[in-house]
Amino acid sequence: MRRNDILTTTTGTTTDMGNLDALAHQAPATDDLLQLADWLTTNGAAHLSQIERIELAERLNRRRFLIGAGGLLGGVALAGCGQSPPEQAQVDGPTRTVEHRLGTIEVPETPQRVVTLDPVSLQSAVATGVIPIATADGDTEPLESIADLRSVESVGFGSEPNLERIVELNPDLILGSDDFTAGIYERLSQIAPTVAFPRALGPYWKDIFLLYADALGQVDRARELLDEYELRVQGFGQRVREATGQPPHEMTVSLIRIRPDAIRVYLPNSFAGSVMAEVGLSRPEGQQATGNWSLSELSLEEIPNIAANHIIQFQTDADTEVDMERVFSTPLWSGLEAVQQGRFHQATNGEWYLEGGSHYANFVLDDLERFLIKGARSSRGDATA
Repeated sequence: MRRNDILTTTTGTTTDMGNLDALAHQAPATDDLLQLADWLTTNGAAHLSQIERIELAERLNRRRFLIGAGGLLGGVALAGCGQSPPEQAQVDGPTRTVEHRLGTIEVPETPQRVVTLDPVSLQSAVATGVIPIATADGDTEPLESIADLRSVESVGFGSEPNLERIVELNPDLILGSDDFTAGIYERLSQIAPTVAFPRALGPYWKDIFLLYADALGQVDRARELLDEYELRVQGFGQRVREATGQPPHEMTVSLIRIRPDAIRVYLPNSFAGSVMAEVGLSRPEGQQATGNWSLSELSLEEIPNIAANHIIQFQTDADTEVDMERVFSTPLWSGLEAVQQGRFHQATNGEWYLEGGSHYANFVLDDLERFLIKGARSSRGDATA
């Protein structure tokens, strides 16, 4: 297994949740993940791979925003990346001030023509009852079962949207992750007020959901949805005990995704992993709290490290070229007790395991209930789908 030790900086600061804030304050103020990864190399992370350093850099940037944002999260507001604010589109009617990852902006009190440019901003809008007029390619499909999104137009990939088409649509608010919008923020802001927040890749998803809901003027509805989610989480343990005779903490679960060059194991700090942790499910040895890492990667020879009472596999639309048989055909895989006992489960839709808001968190709970409570079972050739 690749090393995912808790990072120790030259001053002794670690990246466990309690000390990540301190590390975020030490790191240079830059949105360039490669530059931040280079800083990490000389500050205690030389033993990590480049991919792991970039992932940590993204987490530091996300945490730096969350501890600095005003309004919902409290604290001192961040400046807009040290740059002069871009020329911004004028807003007709009453407005509200929103602080976001790339600055401070006036948005309509009740936006009517919203464009979203990433999955989380779309989820946040749909969940709170705001159907956008347009969104990025492919973002609507996982939500089509819960909302009529046939009228939502596609405007291209989130980081390279069709700006001419967005102008023609005349939006009054644009939402998207800072990863996607930072490079085109000035141009987007000239079209309509543009709000950008970090991606909801891990346990911060509730914060990000509330921030988008606030920009939409729907924070009360978002809080209601989170309250409903919390009630469902609280009842999960009792339902598991009634169905299995075991409390969740006595069950170990591995969450995996097969990639061309490795088997990824998603840890408690991933989005889906944080949902699993909230309902009290345990992880096998080596998959518990591991600083701020959201995943680790295994080779075929390390398949035994996946061993757990239950194994859940998810894949995304980006995994169409992955040869899963190279994993499933190995004796190490067939030797796993969960596989032999029919406790290997395949998720309904892998897209909602990566990042999300209240809908995707509930979708993960749907799968967990199906796998662990409703007694869905599978074999190697008939994995629970």
